[in-house]
Amino acid sequence: MTETKHELPLKHIPMDKLPSKGLPYPQDAKIEYRTYTFGETKMESASSGSAVRAVKRALNCIKTTGMSRDKITILDLFYLGVLIKMSSEGASEFTMPYICWNCGDENEHKFSQGDLDFKDIDPSVESLPMKVEMKDGKILEFSPMTAKQYIDLYSGKFNECFPKKKPDGVAPVATLVKNLPFKQAYDYLTGVTDAEDRELINEIDKMLMHEIKPLTFKCANTLDDDSVCNADLSLKLEGREALLKPFRGRESSVKSRIFYGNAPEHKPNRTRPTRVPTGGGTEQATS
Repeated sequence: MTETKHELPLKHIPMDKLPSKGLPYPQDAKIEYRTYTFGETKMESASSGSAVRAVKRALNCIKTTGMSRDKITILDLFYLGVLIKMSSEGASEFTMPYICWNCGDENEHKFSQGDLDFKDIDPSVESLPMKVEMKDGKILEFSPMTAKQYIDLYSGKFNECFPKKKPDGVAPVATLVKNLPFKQAYDYLTGVTDAEDRELINEIDKMLMHEIKPLTFKCANTLDDDSVCNADLSLKLEGREALLKPFRGRESSVKSRIFYGNAPEHKPNRTRPTRVPTGGGTEQATS
């Protein structure tokens, strides 16, 4: 991937501040990022965008030392995308619309960077790659998906490998295997039949996951009797790739809901939070 000049000021982020804790990277590696340029923000605003294009744009804002920036894990890049976006616009808050499961009314929930919480790589993972022996004696080495692997996977590079010519549920897991070419890893994992092997692969996938946790908060809507709803809500940040795109102001968000003439039927993009179970976990929000 072609490197770009970084003429804007760069901000350094310590490895231990990343969701991956820097485990996938060399010890002497360094990651810095810059803001989006005015042109980059305008280009994103003028297009419908795609996840792959957003990932590439975020990568162009990153400079690495001691490693290729393509090797940044895609989930670390989602986090860096938040930092890039906030520093680009000087924004201190996000605003996300929601519909309460309890009162049924719409509202907006504001949250800042400090409210974002991440599930880090499992603390039992001391170093990478993780090496496991399958029941047939094959040794597999696992490490998180990189930004380049994400681009290759979702830009269609490996579509001929898949029965339906597009990535399926096995494909992202196959990118975690580092000691086999992608097609070999995909074919091998697809053919695993042993129950313990399947359980082992699923466990490794969970251990390497490092992502944004759902936001939890209380509904602030006022009810008919002037009391506050206060229902417990869990709001999943829909589309992690969307975190990589530059901020759009409230005005443009509102205007996007205006249609004229014989426009196609508009389906509002609203995220509906779900009730927080009393058992302590959270249910995934649906939209």
